[in-house]
Amino acid sequence: MPDVLVPGTAYVRYPTPHGSGGPPSLITNGVKPGIGTSDTSTQYDSFIGGPPAGAGDFDFIGITFNGGSRYQVHRVLFQEGMQFPDGGWFDSFELQLRVEGVWVAAKGVVVIPGYPFGDNGITFEEYEFLFQSQLCDAVRLYGKPGGAATFVSCGEFQVYGVFYPGQPMSIGVSIQEPPYSGPYDPLYYKNPPFATQDNPRNDEVRWCERCQRPVVVDNRPLFLHKHFREDDSVEIGP
Repeated sequence: MPDVLVPGTAYVRYPTPHGSGGPPSLITNGVKPGIGTSDTSTQYDSFIGGPPAGAGDFDFIGITFNGGSRYQVHRVLFQEGMQFPDGGWFDSFELQLRVEGVWVAAKGVVVIPGYPFGDNGITFEEYEFLFQSQLCDAVRLYGKPGGAATFVSCGEFQVYGVFYPGQPMSIGVSIQEPPYSGPYDPLYYKNPPFATQDNPRNDEVRWCERCQRPVVVDNRPLFLHKHFREDDSVEIGP
């Protein structure tokens, strides 16, 4: 199957920052601002006021794949946004993939060109991440934000891979009923993570109609599940 640009929704630690940048949706709109330009409204940054209210020890930027789809991914294009005197970059990071609900480090990662881990004076520079192919449903850069105000920035975040034409999430359950439409609100139903994903007794399965995948088996939650905003424009991470 052909390699494609994976459609996804912005996944950030701070969906409503206080800086001069735009909303998180800018990182998945398909528009890459010109390298060296300086329009802050064309990028997202996670500035929320600096220490002690700043991002602190960690921050992340990435995407979750639309509809809970899974792709065999192997390449990411990360376009950094603006750099400011007090931040806008990563001091360190790890490329992570969400596999069966768990974030794991990508293997064999090569970054082209090498990331400077600081303010190199070049805005909207692009970095290509090549790594060992892995089936997943989300990708993010997770790490320590830079500068005195501890925040990061992003102009565009693109993931490339091959669509996996199977169930959105392999959870080892037998699913035969239509999307659940009972007394729970399927769009905003939240539950805590649950370690065991087996369902040997074929218990009742409840679906999230938005994700089109099961979230509860016999009142046992399967994974951390929540949506942000009515149009699901941003998913809040743990």
